[in-house]
Amino acid sequence: MFNTSDRVTRAMTNNGAFRVITALTTQTVRGAVLAQQARGAIARRLGELMTGSILVREAMAPDKRVQILVKARDGRTSLVADAHPDGRNRGIVSPGLDERVAMVNNATLEVIYTLPNGIMHQGVVTLPDGGDISAGLMTYMHESEQIVSMIAVATVLDSDSDTGSSGRVGAFPVEDALTGGIRAAGGYMVQLIPGADRDTVAEMTARLEAADQLANTLVAADMSTTRLRCQLLGDMGVEDMTETLLRFGCNCDRERVLAGLSSLPRTEIEAMIAAGAPLDICCDACQRGYVIVVDELRSLLVGGSGSGLQN
Repeated sequence: MFNTSDRVTRAMTNNGAFRVITALTTQTVRGAVLAQQARGAIARRLGELMTGSILVREAMAPDKRVQILVKARDGRTSLVADAHPDGRNRGIVSPGLDERVAMVNNATLEVIYTLPNGIMHQGVVTLPDGGDISAGLMTYMHESEQIVSMIAVATVLDSDSDTGSSGRVGAFPVEDALTGGIRAAGGYMVQLIPGADRDTVAEMTARLEAADQLANTLVAADMSTTRLRCQLLGDMGVEDMTETLLRFGCNCDRERVLAGLSSLPRTEIEAMIAAGAPLDICCDACQRGYVIVVDELRSLLVGGSGSGLQN
């Protein structure tokens, strides 16, 4: 079910100089944060990454799935944001991630999506020290897509008080049961279209520099993607192009779980069958549980092997 306030809109300025994308993602981020039981700095970063994945998808691959990963300097994935063209979005926090080291120096941001010719695009940039997602996204757009873009994403928490050593907890306080501690989330991307004259670019730069901090803007009670765009552009005319409703949602199902199991080595599947007990599997993104019975495991071995089985 879609929330009526969460959406991403794409427009072009009447002078043809800029593409402007604005997104409100509060309910979408809340859903992911609640599913991941994320708090504090981790909840903030996850929300920013999810909003960023929506903006990149809308800009570069509106009819494709876009996934953005943040990896620590040792190569382990810390955060994942997954944006789908039908408006479903989800996020994953690696188990045991500590908010004090969630964005260590030399962390990388990796963007993955499929190009129209079917080739997988994968762009990787180093995040600035401290893990600024907005700056990382702008670096990615400049270096990997070669498009000059001004990007800002923000997640506003109900409280920015210290949550202790871990941003992931066993249960939420009562007041966070519906919001996950998220007050507002959203962002924008303004892309420069080649050929824009210098005066027009200077005017847009001045407008963006004069705009209120995004976090302050997002908490306004009457905020919408149109209002956000108007605050950025003032009286600069635009032509609306597309609007996509957004929600927290997962693409997991029983078939995908079984497909994942089928990629395990044959000996591991046989050991599970020999144990004789059903498998309890939980989706990393939405926490939905699946019980896989022994007969289903046996079906993966029918005919000698399923696709992807290793001997």
